[in-house]
Amino acid sequence: MRNYPHNAYNAYAYSLAVLLNRVRGFLNRYGGTADIMPEARGEVEDNQLLAAYIDLRANGAYFGTGEDYRKVFPEERLLFRRKDQNVAGLQLADLLAAEQKL
Repeated sequence: MRNYPHNAYNAYAYSLAVLLNRVRGFLNRYGGTADIMPEARGEVEDNQLLAAYIDLRANGAYFGTGEDYRKVFPEERLLFRRKDQNVAGLQLADLLAAEQKL
């Protein structure tokens, strides 16, 4: 437990905050809003990601306030899609992520 204490960042919450901060910056600069469509992974993982999203919209993060996130991400829920639904944006994300595994 010395290397990974209990109060370490939640990987879902941190990754979501970093990613959405970048999108939020773009949307603030050019206007507009966005819905968040993650790939479904399983009930436990999906619920963890949803909890991180709800917390981000409510309390914000190091990168911005909850109001900042609610302004550009007005949808209160995540639009989960499964891989077999063949969503183009999720396929693109897979292609980009695949290079990170090398």
